[in-house]
Amino acid sequence: MKKKRNLITLCALGFCMALTSCFENTGEHFTKIYYPENGRKTIYADQTEDSLVFVTFDSWKMDTLYYNTPENQKLKVTLNNPEDMAGTVPSGKYMRRCVQFKFNPNTADTIRAVAFNINAYNNDFGAVYQQVHYHNIERPQRDRYTYEFLLTDTAEAVLDSVIFEAYDDWTLKVKDEEQNDWISVATPSGTKGKQIVRLNLQENKSNDKRSATLILTSSNSATTEIRLVQDKVVTKP
Repeated sequence: MKKKRNLITLCALGFCMALTSCFENTGEHFTKIYYPENGRKTIYADQTEDSLVFVTFDSWKMDTLYYNTPENQKLKVTLNNPEDMAGTVPSGKYMRRCVQFKFNPNTADTIRAVAFNINAYNNDFGAVYQQVHYHNIERPQRDRYTYEFLLTDTAEAVLDSVIFEAYDDWTLKVKDEEQNDWISVATPSGTKGKQIVRLNLQENKSNDKRSATLILTSSNSATTEIRLVQDKVVTKP
């Protein structure tokens, strides 16, 4: 199971403390970032596109910031339009800008981050993007202490499901399928979008609990493991 790295989280928090998401000056000078809301966005391992939207009454320039972040924890982005690095706004006018960018899927075992800094009228406005190393899974939720995705079923359970949002084509397979033939995936592959994938189980008639690992893999090589545990038979008194 991939583990959370505390260092990059602290770095991302440092970005938030160092930058201001919106600032309004009295008079005709105004700049505000509308997306991401609150100046912070989490993106997922198989996600490779996003944007930043702001409005300003002032000429501006933009930079990406990493501070002292280790190389493997930097979210390196490529702007769709290089002209989005700076802009000129005539006096009495305003500009709404949607900066679109791309980045690689996260196939590592650590969180990656980048901060965008917009300088307008000698003031800084920032937004932090943090790319986690797992998919956007709704069921099961990621445990905040063990950092794993875990499904737990009774011995009598014959159905369960995995719910997630996919940003690319995907497959969901049982690891070591021949040794875990008591579980099967009803829909083993699909395209991007909201997914509800049914799991077919056999009743556990033994006196020992059993477990299997599901592997969610996107076509861009991002992977997440999901563990399923089926309890043993409860002995009746």
